[in-house]
Amino acid sequence: PWAAALGVCLGVTSLVRSSFLLWYPWIILALLLLPTESGPWPRLQRARQLAVTLACFVLVVAPWGVRNCRLLDSFHPFGLQADLNLSVAYSDQAIADRGLWHNPWLESDVDVASLPPEIYRREQRFARASRATAKRWVASNWQRVPSLMLQRVVTAWWPHSRREIVFLALAACGIACVTASDQRRWLLVFIIAASLAIAVTWSVGGRFTVPVRPLLYITVGIFAATGLRRVFRDQSTDATG
Repeated sequence: PWAAALGVCLGVTSLVRSSFLLWYPWIILALLLLPTESGPWPRLQRARQLAVTLACFVLVVAPWGVRNCRLLDSFHPFGLQADLNLSVAYSDQAIADRGLWHNPWLESDVDVASLPPEIYRREQRFARASRATAKRWVASNWQRVPSLMLQRVVTAWWPHSRREIVFLALAACGIACVTASDQRRWLLVFIIAASLAIAVTWSVGGRFTVPVRPLLYITVGIFAATGLRRVFRDQSTDATG
């Protein structure tokens, strides 16, 4: 049942925001490879569970994906958003902005009158142009891509206030305080998955880290609870001593 529920959840989240698709390979890899505290879990059994998850995922996204592919006359089940922004993600401007997203259409000199009247046809034309521009840039600047990806991750997680510094420090301490190794591993899996998704796309000033923020708030609570427990334990020890 959990495998089917996971597939449904993954399908719904990908329909809400397609950038979550970039998380899934790392989550699946972790499910296949990470050990569990409950003992060995045969990889064949894991593969069967993941097959159920994948089947439920496809059932959820298929209707909307088929609709998109038929409308666009091309294989884009999750729309054109990624293609539209490729020229933003891989460009000299992205290097100058340290991976931050910017709106390219504000600077566009496209003759709107020459565009098709249907909005989705306009998006198709922009997407093709964006994809071609990004390919040319990557081909000419491939050696700059790794540093650009690192810049995006740093920009996304970089604290911009003292409160943010304190929050991230407490979250890191909370992760260290998590006693169950399974839970600690999965906290790190989600943080790494979010960071890798940012690395290959773009940074929006920390917005793409929002999905893992609730987990970080929980770790802050764990750190606070651990500290309070130790204080009360020490007081109890002093009282009995």
